[in-house]
Amino acid sequence: MISSLSRSLLPWCGFVVRSLVWAVVLVAIWGSAGQSVFTGLFFVLLFVVSAALSLPMRPLLWAIWVSRRSGISVSQALAYVCLRREWDRMLWRSSVGAVREDERQAGLVESVVLRGYRQDGETVQRPDEDRDVLVDFVRLVLVVATGWARWSDFVRYSDVPRIVRASVTKHGVDFTVSPAAKGQTAADLGSSEAIARVESSARLVTGCGGLVLRASTSRTSASVVWSFVWADPLAVAVPVPPVDLERSVDPTAPVPIGLHESGGLYGLQVYGKMTLLVGGTGSGKGSVIWSLLLGLAPAIRAGVVRVHGIDLKGGVEFTTGVDLFHQVAYTYAEAKDLLAGLEDALEQRLAHMVESGSRKHVPSADHPLELLVVDEAASLTYLAPDTATSKKVDAHLKRILSTGRAAGFSVLAAMQDPRKESLSTRDLFSNQIALRLRTEDDARLALGAWAVDAGAQAHMIPETQQGTGYGIDSETSEIVRFRAFWCSDDAVRGVAAEVTLSFMEGADDEF
Repeated sequence: MISSLSRSLLPWCGFVVRSLVWAVVLVAIWGSAGQSVFTGLFFVLLFVVSAALSLPMRPLLWAIWVSRRSGISVSQALAYVCLRREWDRMLWRSSVGAVREDERQAGLVESVVLRGYRQDGETVQRPDEDRDVLVDFVRLVLVVATGWARWSDFVRYSDVPRIVRASVTKHGVDFTVSPAAKGQTAADLGSSEAIARVESSARLVTGCGGLVLRASTSRTSASVVWSFVWADPLAVAVPVPPVDLERSVDPTAPVPIGLHESGGLYGLQVYGKMTLLVGGTGSGKGSVIWSLLLGLAPAIRAGVVRVHGIDLKGGVEFTTGVDLFHQVAYTYAEAKDLLAGLEDALEQRLAHMVESGSRKHVPSADHPLELLVVDEAASLTYLAPDTATSKKVDAHLKRILSTGRAAGFSVLAAMQDPRKESLSTRDLFSNQIALRLRTEDDARLALGAWAVDAGAQAHMIPETQQGTGYGIDSETSEIVRFRAFWCSDDAVRGVAAEVTLSFMEGADDEF
């Protein structure tokens, strides 16, 4: 109980007591010294300096300085100061650091925190409890009376990861941390288990219930970056912006489908990419798909992009915006015919490119970008009526995935299970996006072990953040955390109806 009070009330209670005592003593000395103005000013200055150097005032002044320099609120700066001041104790509580045994065994003014809260909720009991009560009382008097000591000042920690670099931003603070314990690696500090323990301990130390910790490691670095975020910028879904069908859209450029955590637009590269979208039930795969199609709507209207869909759930997913599709397959037989037709169109385009001497396809109304969108791609395997049909469909899809890039054919396939048994063509996808997944193993299968170690913790995405996921920047290979736009059914129907109306008007004009 003393330990918990020392983190909140006792420092300020001691501050008030010391201030009153100092005020009485200085007034008495000033009165006996003849009440001169110079002596009074000197005592006032002495009182102010003593108050400023007192225990609760030091972090407050530090926080005010950090707040003004970094442009963050004082409460956020106080959280940063708490992290720095309580770093060793916080990591010891997280079982990441250790306490020197010689100091504990010597009984050298052992702190109350050694008998207090541990991350696993257990309490360390000691046989010499009576002696500890006396030591606690003496220490309490020292801390309250002097204001210069903290409980953690009496403990010597070892094997605590060192802070190599710290940077404060408006969103949080990034600590570059280096392992200190023998045999400990950056991967250990970046594991999901360590992150969960440190995050919980950091919330307790700072008092910030919304504090979120994310870790990222480099494949070539011996350090890990712990990012403590004051509040998740992706916690609130953003509705899809209004679609202007009159604007020009370059289908070869990334299509904005949401926001990344730094606040900018996150673009998905469709042209020249075969994208596999993996996410568990309710993870928001539909938000990614519809954000992409609404972003491509002007190009669809202009005829520069044609979208082909496969929805073997009877049209549950694609019916809402079916008018954005050139064709949609709702049954396995229709899916087989659709893939066969796309493969024939691919062969014809490749032949045309050979005849014209073109090595790269440029989307146009005559030769549009052909985008295949498959919802629940695993159903192409487990819904096959027989093995022969399954192999035929698999062959069509493999041909499109392996040779479609140069001819302007792209694929976006969504599925729940990242295992290869669910989709035999998984290795042919050049781009992966992971939304919320069940386990860390699923995240490693979806994005690769290196991506998870670098911070793509898809298995730790909250269930309440549908559409949040991790992608890999195609140019920089950086891990990008984003959240897709929220697309209401009315927004999808409205854009699809406008696209259909413009098609009809174009047909009337030609007639």
